[in-house]
Amino acid sequence: MSPEVPPVLGQPIQIHGPGGIGPAPLGAPPRSALDPINLDPVPPPLFPNPQLTEDDFLRVAGVYGAVRPEPAIFFNSDTGALIPRLKNNLQSTVVFPNGVVATVNVPTTDLNWGANFKIELGYRLPDTLGAFAMSWRNFNAEGNGDEPYLLGSAPVKTRLTVNLGDFDYLSAPFIFSPRFDAQYRIGARIAGVYFDTAQQNELFAQHESNYMFGGGPHFYLEGSHRFVRVPGLSAFAGLDTAVILGQVTQRFTAKILPNQIDYQAYSQQFKIISVPSVNFQTGLSFTPWGAHYLKFSTGVQLEYWWDLGNIYNSTATLGDLGLFLRGQVDF
Repeated sequence: MSPEVPPVLGQPIQIHGPGGIGPAPLGAPPRSALDPINLDPVPPPLFPNPQLTEDDFLRVAGVYGAVRPEPAIFFNSDTGALIPRLKNNLQSTVVFPNGVVATVNVPTTDLNWGANFKIELGYRLPDTLGAFAMSWRNFNAEGNGDEPYLLGSAPVKTRLTVNLGDFDYLSAPFIFSPRFDAQYRIGARIAGVYFDTAQQNELFAQHESNYMFGGGPHFYLEGSHRFVRVPGLSAFAGLDTAVILGQVTQRFTAKILPNQIDYQAYSQQFKIISVPSVNFQTGLSFTPWGAHYLKFSTGVQLEYWWDLGNIYNSTATLGDLGLFLRGQVDF
């Protein structure tokens, strides 16, 4: 009797019998418990990792970021119109040369629609390593009106200027499902916010200004939903938060104008403060079919700044609401 041949792992086993099924013939080596024919199939993973396709990269994956999978320089440009809401209660005392003390507290008139611009230049890293970007934003608005002053009323003019500069790291899009993406950006922000108000009649004039300049961190998180039936179209919503640490400087001026002779009093105050802000945007993005290096977005923006002028007895906050239109180009 010939000795038994030890089984070899993975070696195909011949199955005999009617229809190819049945016991092995007598004298055949026994089957190993580790042979594939005796093993249960491998269960599917609990959290499958879907394979990324070209369509996943080409779809609208965020307000900013990749519209193509390859490394590239990208450029964004925003334009829009915002209605600002400035709550200004700046106040301080000034002393005239003759010793008279006066309180300067100029009323603020409503601001008109203002133009909002933003440009961004960035470089997207290969694969899914994210991107780096630099941006600058400018917003200007002013308003005119009549407000009570002494025994009557006098014209009031209010001006507002906002300048923001960001340097950010942008994550690659996180694909949670075939239709939902998320993306974040984190970085540093430099901010300068200036507003002033002036009021004057034939006898008296007063002026006050507030300038905040500083820097700090900011974080942006955005989610988007792709519409399968309209290739290239998606809805998005994003929230940007920041805390600016900087110096606020306030200046106050009062004038008496009898007989064309100018009597003027002046004072200023400053303080280091922190200014938190939030910016919420939501809207639609579209990447034209056959032009995947382009992306257009439009929507609504809501923004708010706290403590812009909180020095001693002064307070100031700023909010705005409006529309924006954005275009992105990959080179």
